[in-house]
Amino acid sequence: MVDNGNRSRRRLSRVTGLRPPLPQPPPQEPDDDNGTETPSRPSRLRRAITRMSELSQGSKVVIGLVVTTLVTGVTTAVFSSFSSTITDSIRPGPEIRVAVQVERFGPGGSFALPSTLPGNPTSFPIGRVDDLLRDARGAPVSVLDVRLIFEGNRNQAVTITDITAHILRRNNPLSGTLLTWPSQGSDTNLSACMDISAPAPIVMSRPENGSCTGAEQPYFLDHHIDLKLGEQYVTNIRVDANPGRPVGYYEWEFIVHAVVAGTNVTIPVRYNGLPFAVTSSADNYLARYGGDYSFFTRH
Repeated sequence: MVDNGNRSRRRLSRVTGLRPPLPQPPPQEPDDDNGTETPSRPSRLRRAITRMSELSQGSKVVIGLVVTTLVTGVTTAVFSSFSSTITDSIRPGPEIRVAVQVERFGPGGSFALPSTLPGNPTSFPIGRVDDLLRDARGAPVSVLDVRLIFEGNRNQAVTITDITAHILRRNNPLSGTLLTWPSQGSDTNLSACMDISAPAPIVMSRPENGSCTGAEQPYFLDHHIDLKLGEQYVTNIRVDANPGRPVGYYEWEFIVHAVVAGTNVTIPVRYNGLPFAVTSSADNYLARYGGDYSFFTRH
């Protein structure tokens, strides 16, 4: 006897075994979250690292540009702020250039020499005067008019605060030879005075009467002199060997006191490399000559 139930199951098994296999789904990519990766696809972690690396390189460029810009800006600002100081520190010459002019014959109309002239000439041409005065170290009698022309030699303003005299030599009045000629009169451009026989000679303001006698106010109490590069200022000083003070022969150099960028500086000033000189009148002279602007003749 045949078991119909078993036969049915066997038939079903044979029919089922004849069916083609069902298509399989494609393999799934591993989940990146588990930290694994395949050759065809890097993990999320590696991709993140790569992006961070690329971002880091870009950031470096940006940061470099920013730093370069900041450094350039700061450098420019610093250089702009201190360019005047830097330039001044390497600029040659003194902080103030000073040109000197001296009245050739002097307003007093006389010069004195320390000795007699070689050969005791009875006369000589006026053209020899300059050489005689230079070679014999002569000096004007009583007064000397000096023009000082100041010129700024720094980008930063230079402020002149005073002008004094540094006495290099003080002696008895020159009494060898006296040369006289008509007086030149008073210099209407005179702006300042200095009593060279004072204990500490400084430049004083010229009194309203035009004479240096009685000058009592220091010049820089009412004068303010600031000089920038190339700017000029002129002052005319009458130096007086005042007979009312101790008489004598004086050699000196001017000392210009100034302030540059908060620093005090002093600048010595001479005439053609030599000290300035003036002498008081002497009681007696070994020889006297009078001039008429052509010749000097012995009296």
